[in-house]
Amino acid sequence: MEGYQLRIALKEIPAVWRRVRVPAGITFRTLHRVIQFAMGWQDCHLHDFSSDDDPTVCTDNSEAIEEYEYYLKNPEELARVHEVYPRDADEIERQREDRQHPPAVRQAKVCV
Repeated sequence: MEGYQLRIALKEIPAVWRRVRVPAGITFRTLHRVIQFAMGWQDCHLHDFSSDDDPTVCTDNSEAIEEYEYYLKNPEELARVHEVYPRDADEIERQREDRQHPPAVRQAKVCV
């Protein structure tokens, strides 16, 4: 059976850790349950899984999913001031005239 051996540690208290083995085909929902059991937790905090290498975020946080879906429909809400209005005054004028082309917004996938 292909799988992963995971070392689960607390950032704040590195001396607290557990090692678990899970099958490669495990779902994030099941992995969450394995972590809860291994650490002796009672599932009382919101959680998500993410990676620095991949913009995908896997969560069962319904508020986060609703917020993600909102920003997919309203990408201008995520635009940063420095992207829309650079410090150069000439560039600011040009940007003001060209509002039909908002800056690109990086979108992340959500697993439910």
